[in-house]
Amino acid sequence: MAQVEKRGDVLWSGDNPLIVLKDPVDGRERTALALFQVDHAPAGAGHAAFVITGLPEERVFCCFTDHEPLGRWLRDEIVGTLPELASHDFRDMPIRPARFVQLASPGSWSVLVATPERELRLTWSALEPPFNLRVPAGTVASIPFDLETMVYRARHAEVTLGGRLAPGTVVREADGGSSAFLALNETWYR
Repeated sequence: MAQVEKRGDVLWSGDNPLIVLKDPVDGRERTALALFQVDHAPAGAGHAAFVITGLPEERVFCCFTDHEPLGRWLRDEIVGTLPELASHDFRDMPIRPARFVQLASPGSWSVLVATPERELRLTWSALEPPFNLRVPAGTVASIPFDLETMVYRARHAEVTLGGRLAPGTVVREADGGSSAFLALNETWYR
């Protein structure tokens, strides 16, 4: 039997889809979202959605979660290390209660986030075939941990808040990367 390698102690494990929508003309970020569906973490299991958007009538800057200690831990320890969100300051981001429901449909992946004030629908569609991604600690300057995940790039993504579409569109990078993707079966470890 081949030797099995222990890569480290698990910090957290679960799913971590992201959506960053940008202005198609000037390329500025208009909407950013990081969803965490956590199976294991020091603060326990649960869901959290970090939402930053600037709709004309309202700005949303909030963490919606079904497990407040997990939302706080992710806010204080993890979400700011994601390179897609590293430019934001999450220290004062409020945490609000929410319920999460994953919706299945062919060719897309959606989650409904129900809060006392509004309903959010997060959708990743036109998904490309998945690939495994391993990122050793230090490879990405903002992430001080090793991580592995299965990535599905999305050609299209939407964030709908209370029935209104959040601004921006998915941007494709020259190397084929996408500003919206599913990072599933993700594990961060030391």
